[in-house]
Amino acid sequence: MSEHIAVYSSTAQGAWQDTGVVFATASDLAGCWSALVERNRDATLLLWKADEEPVPTVPEVCSLMRRAGAEVLHGGGNTEYASAMPCLRTVHPAYIPLARSAMAEFLSSPELSVQRCAIAPGVLAWAAPPCKQFVSMGGLEFALGWEWLQGGVVVRSARAWRRATVYGGPCSFADQLHFMFRFFGSLWTAYAALRLVMAGARLATVTEAWRAARGHRCRPQAIRLRRFVEREPLPLESVAVLIPTIDRVPYLRSTLDHLRHQTHRPVSIVVVDQTPEESRDHQLERDFADLPLRLIRLEKAGQSSARNAGLQKIDAAWTLLIDDDVNLPPTLIAQHLALCAALGADASVGVAVEEGVPALPEPLRGYRVSPVLNGNNSLVRTATIKGVGGFDLAYDGGSRADGDLGVRMQKAGALMVLDGSNSLFHHHAPRGGLRVHKARVVTRATARARILGRHPVVPTELYLSVRHFGEWSAREVRLIRLWSGLRMDGGRLAKLARLTVGMLRLPFEWRRQSAVELKARELLQQHPTLDRFDLQA
Repeated sequence: MSEHIAVYSSTAQGAWQDTGVVFATASDLAGCWSALVERNRDATLLLWKADEEPVPTVPEVCSLMRRAGAEVLHGGGNTEYASAMPCLRTVHPAYIPLARSAMAEFLSSPELSVQRCAIAPGVLAWAAPPCKQFVSMGGLEFALGWEWLQGGVVVRSARAWRRATVYGGPCSFADQLHFMFRFFGSLWTAYAALRLVMAGARLATVTEAWRAARGHRCRPQAIRLRRFVEREPLPLESVAVLIPTIDRVPYLRSTLDHLRHQTHRPVSIVVVDQTPEESRDHQLERDFADLPLRLIRLEKAGQSSARNAGLQKIDAAWTLLIDDDVNLPPTLIAQHLALCAALGADASVGVAVEEGVPALPEPLRGYRVSPVLNGNNSLVRTATIKGVGGFDLAYDGGSRADGDLGVRMQKAGALMVLDGSNSLFHHHAPRGGLRVHKARVVTRATARARILGRHPVVPTELYLSVRHFGEWSAREVRLIRLWSGLRMDGGRLAKLARLTVGMLRLPFEWRRQSAVELKARELLQQHPTLDRFDLQA
């Protein structure tokens, strides 16, 4: 069987034309890139491994791409987590676009395969070119898929095209460390190299790979995410707003007041109030009678059970997930809807801006496939949330409920798009919310600001890792948290003090993490507990 990849371009007559471009190695692909860019300006390209199955027709490929909502559709992503780039497991052990499901027809995935790959017209003129320093095809494929996904190209894999092997197999240590240098910087590359040695790689081999990768580094193309231009007319689809609340009456009132001014009016605003009876605001419905407000009161507080109770009352096509302490711009819902309509997305994920936290840099205020689901500024198809079972009750008193929902949506094949320009302001109220459960009291940002600061791993975080990614993921999450505990923001003396304190605390932190993991395993024995919804509603 030939190992060569042939390149075809679509014609105005709806047929493939053999371009005569053929490649077999990473250097071949880098060498013919200019020719591919030129042929892709006005035509769909199809990269197909020679001597495999018959080449699909142009209508078949275009139909698949439309259904997937993809600009690049490929056959990768059917192997183990980051199998072509194993070192990524050590720094990103729970990355949503790498979550796998054999059942999903389409998946957002950076694990690009050039054996079977379709590229929409004009994409290559925008997307980053291949880095010539990668030796293995597996390394170059993964680096391209990763950079394209980060840069705003909608890269998805199709079940019909997936194969169980990586073209060329896992990449070399040198390519792995080159990938790390290119996208994560020296510090995390050092961590990845240390983990390779801890996993059994020879120190001399890893050292040689380090020197090779460091000596031939090429930086990624500067991210320039595409802007979304709102299309008129806006889709006239129904939107419900879901707000769980607990003991934040003044903030909730402010949030509801902002919803009065949305240019796309919601058909219902479902507020699930878990505030103790003596502190409840019994005037909400009277004071906000001009809003389609529906109030649900629960005696027992729990973020997942509260959201699921609200979802049971929602029959709108879309659900906006927000917190109870936010300020919304008037166009927030309309912008979410317009982006979903333009890209065929199942969720538009916005940004929550907070006081004292730097805003997203200008180049990132565009759209790209989302690596997260933000429970505080996301518009999601109601059928998609209900179809995956809503919010897992394992997170009723802990963080990462929205992350778990995002993983399940990814595994179900949903297309989630992050819109960096669609933001709301999050007050981070000093009471209520997860603080009632003593969760999320310390954030990563606050921990890194103090020499003695700690950002401990929590049971629900390890529960998510093991449930969706495996035992190895929980181990890597624990190690990353220990590594992060040695670092802080500030001057050299402060960083040195933090490093010293962190080293002294390592054995105690590891024991504490072990106790946390036991609690996570208790959760795994009791959950997942997902809801059943009437999808005909």
